[in-house]
Amino acid sequence: MRPLSPTRLLLFLLLVAAFLAPAASAATLVVAAADASAADRAAADFRCDGVADQIEINDAFNSLPGDMGTVQLTAGTFNCSDSVFPNGNSELLGAGQDATRLVMINDQSPWKPVSVTQPDVHLRGFTIMGSGGVLVKVSRVVVEEVTATSRGPDGQLYRAGGNGMFYIWADGETIEDVAFIDCTAEDANTHGFNMNAINLPKETRNIRFINCVARRCGFGVAGGSRSEWVTGFDIQEDNDLYDVQVINCLADDNWQSGFHFEPGEDKGTIKEAITLSGCTAERNGQRNPAQYPYQSTFLSGFYVHFNAAVTDCVSIDNKNAGFYVEGGDSVVFTRCTDSGSTYGWKVVKNAKNIRLEDCESDGADVWAFWSAYATNITLARFRQADAGGDRGYQSMLGWYYDNPSYQQPVTGSSFEITAANSNRSLGIINQAGSGNSYQLSWEGDVTTVPTTLPTVVPTTTPPAAAPVAAFTLAPSQGRPPLNVSFTDRSTGVPAAWRWDFGDGGTSAAQNPYHVYATEGLKVVNLTVNNTFSSNTTTGYVTVGSAPFAAFSAEPRTVGAGKPVAFTDRSIGSPTGWSWTFGDGGMSNLRNPTHVYAQSGLYTVQMIATYAGSSDTEQKTDYIRVVPDANFTANATAGKAPLAVRFADASNGTPSAWTWEFGDGTNATVQNPTHVYARAGNYTVNLTARNGYGSTTLSRAWLVRVDPSRPLLTFPGATGMPRDLDGDGLYEDTNGNGRRDFADVVLYFNQMTWIAANEPVEEFDCNANGRIDFADVVWLFNHL
Repeated sequence: MRPLSPTRLLLFLLLVAAFLAPAASAATLVVAAADASAADRAAADFRCDGVADQIEINDAFNSLPGDMGTVQLTAGTFNCSDSVFPNGNSELLGAGQDATRLVMINDQSPWKPVSVTQPDVHLRGFTIMGSGGVLVKVSRVVVEEVTATSRGPDGQLYRAGGNGMFYIWADGETIEDVAFIDCTAEDANTHGFNMNAINLPKETRNIRFINCVARRCGFGVAGGSRSEWVTGFDIQEDNDLYDVQVINCLADDNWQSGFHFEPGEDKGTIKEAITLSGCTAERNGQRNPAQYPYQSTFLSGFYVHFNAAVTDCVSIDNKNAGFYVEGGDSVVFTRCTDSGSTYGWKVVKNAKNIRLEDCESDGADVWAFWSAYATNITLARFRQADAGGDRGYQSMLGWYYDNPSYQQPVTGSSFEITAANSNRSLGIINQAGSGNSYQLSWEGDVTTVPTTLPTVVPTTTPPAAAPVAAFTLAPSQGRPPLNVSFTDRSTGVPAAWRWDFGDGGTSAAQNPYHVYATEGLKVVNLTVNNTFSSNTTTGYVTVGSAPFAAFSAEPRTVGAGKPVAFTDRSIGSPTGWSWTFGDGGMSNLRNPTHVYAQSGLYTVQMIATYAGSSDTEQKTDYIRVVPDANFTANATAGKAPLAVRFADASNGTPSAWTWEFGDGTNATVQNPTHVYARAGNYTVNLTARNGYGSTTLSRAWLVRVDPSRPLLTFPGATGMPRDLDGDGLYEDTNGNGRRDFADVVLYFNQMTWIAANEPVEEFDCNANGRIDFADVVWLFNHL
């Protein structure tokens, strides 16, 4: 072996140094906070430095596949000076509300939210602090277990530039299928939850607030709020609203109202199928400095007016009214209670068709029930206890601050009230107005009308043979088309029936059924008559607010022929399920699995059946099926040169193919033939794609190629040359089991011998077909 001279060695090192190249890193889906644990940071693929951390979070989203994926935030604090933008079909998941914090503060701009501008997004498990929040501008979004607060980690209250900590904004579009679940807005400079819109169609449809909390939202302009009118849940402003459910939510200690629908008087927006159930409004307005009698402010627990069903809701110690209806129409309160508010119920300003069933006011500061300028108001089995009273009565009709525009009588109404005041010197209600009927009693008394109230006019008992209208109906709520059966329960032997179903439909049958095709609260009137007289009663059907169907799928993007698991996530207790998968497939299982054979976008529909009703959830283009790459090879072992014919066997009708043969070469035909020139073990990859997406199949060391002739030991070597990494090149020239500089020196000194005695393809490192100095440079560069 001829050694390298110092001059030749220096020349050699200068030449090979020019060929050195840096390595690239790969992107993944985990983002670690600057203060995350050492283990979390070591395992993460994006590591934040505590400054402008939204860059790393957005980079993670940009690294996801185009169809769907998850960005997982570790525990810790992410300091964000700008917005975070989740991709469509993606998730942003934290480690929990108490573990992951997004501190979104920018002194130049007070609104840097998690901005959802693409559909099919899921946010869960973190807290937003400072000038951030959640902005939703598209459909099919679920936000759960997220807290948003205007307070920063330093305790300072920061400005909030949006209209809500959780904010739906419809700008010339329809936004539907949005759910906020177990979310909390607190210490907020703006509304806790808000929906608003501009430019037609400005629609919000099928929106759900479930187990959410709005606490201490609003501090007045002097305290830093954008406006004097901040509420907990501001569910309608200029948006047209169809089918909203507010379920088991809490509004506590907010600056204005707890649950608020704006405007109160009808100003042209659409308001259909509004349901609040199991909600609590407590101490709203108490921090507000407005003074009694609250003529120009809200300060109430529930400020709701049109086409609404309010069921099993509780108001406690709200500054103005517990339940406030202003200029409204068709609202039913069922089993609702107020305790300690100034007024239990306030129904004013041309309100009509308002009904209270089995409701109660306990300890109202002034009046248990107050109404003026209203018609067709019904109190059925209303209980009022220990109202403070004013003007000599526990409840008041007709008076309105001596304002002639609104101080007008209540007419055509019915009041069934039981009073439980310890002070009986206060009258139950002043019985002002016209065309009203009263059934008044003191709790525990046998007689219904106390003689101590000279203004009370006892209700005249109808003739024994006169009919008294009554009926039952089922179901009372559901999505359209809703088939409702009505059963006459009238007494007094009626001879004729007249049904008005509240949507223009009528019937003269005794026990009809009726199909409701449009959403809304339907007021049903039954009039019965005979030769003695007639009588009318009223009932209600809520169309569009039944417990709702919901489902998810995993995975949403799948290779053709691979299974998709569907999971029922309906709220309520469905008893049956009917699935259609968009490719002709169907199932009646609760949680089915389905296989799609062909590529495409598939719309999935699930009908959940409840007792007496059903609900449909349809998700358009919900499942994306892409080609599932697969292939065969006619040979997987042989001597170099080895020709292998590859055949595409992919499912899902791909239209393009990319082959990587493992030796640095590739092809784009469907069924290629490839010749392996040198020995080695080769991994083959096939990517099959079409307009819906792609998948890649990788088969490690699929092809083994042996040398074309036997290898020999280099002169001066300690053993046979070895291919240590299976790439077909024998870089370990001296056979000592490792790659080092001695291999480079041995190769350089034996180039002539290699060309004459070894299979050239096994030592032609740069693949130029010969043994030369460029191969030496390659070896040195790859040490």
